[in-house]
Amino acid sequence: MSTQLSRFFQNRSWLDAIVTVYGADIDLGNRKAWQKVSRQNAAFARIHDKTYISVTSNFKRILNYSNLRKKFAKKGLWCWWSYLQHGLGFLGLVAPISVAQGFDKVLFASTDEYVYGLPWGSHPTVDGLTQWSNTEVMTECDNWTRLEKIRYIVRLRQPVSLRSCWRDETGGNCCVCRACIVDVASLLTEDANPSAYGYLFDGITPESTLAIFKPGTVMFKSHADEPDYHQWLAVQEILRGKLGKGADFGKFQRFAVKIAQLRLEDYFVDLPPRWQT
Repeated sequence: MSTQLSRFFQNRSWLDAIVTVYGADIDLGNRKAWQKVSRQNAAFARIHDKTYISVTSNFKRILNYSNLRKKFAKKGLWCWWSYLQHGLGFLGLVAPISVAQGFDKVLFASTDEYVYGLPWGSHPTVDGLTQWSNTEVMTECDNWTRLEKIRYIVRLRQPVSLRSCWRDETGGNCCVCRACIVDVASLLTEDANPSAYGYLFDGITPESTLAIFKPGTVMFKSHADEPDYHQWLAVQEILRGKLGKGADFGKFQRFAVKIAQLRLEDYFVDLPPRWQT
């Protein structure tokens, strides 16, 4: 969500509509969660005087990802959705809408940074060269890290509800998965209150979420998680610097200290030599 928002704020002067997809990260069987997310997205579009368009699609349900993984994992394609499908899959859903609405440009949010040369299902050399009818696809800030995108949003001083979680079934953020934890830590590097950005920690303390980092637990796997690894390193460096200068993160103090102290290499499988510290 940080990517979509950073793109939106940079280009909102010419954007006419915002398109979101039901059936991507929220399963088609979880209508209650989708209704919550859809209401939030519609409200955001309304505030910024944009048309809100939602698409319902079974483009993930029709594929057997387990069989695809068994067939292609040995060739390095461990996740069909991540490595091949999601870029052209989303653009394929937007194409008929753009023609019907008369849009000549589609701004497609990057899903990862592309500086590592790793296989990925969305890339400017593919997305940016995709065209149909009179419509072209635009990509921007493709080399921005996730941390840079969050920094950009925070510095706009317009708190919005971010949603980075794939595990939470209510349409929010679980605050205990790897994606939530690193984004909370990223917000702290900008002295932002995570609660103002959708990370609510209902019934749990921030530091308790770090229980997922147990000895022997695999958190990252080989080259597939290289961008995540570098985001964690950058976050740790900033938090260590702030803590060294006496920063006070309030109820997130213990959380920040524990994040800064983590030995990330303890949670990798097949850690490449160049990553080792």
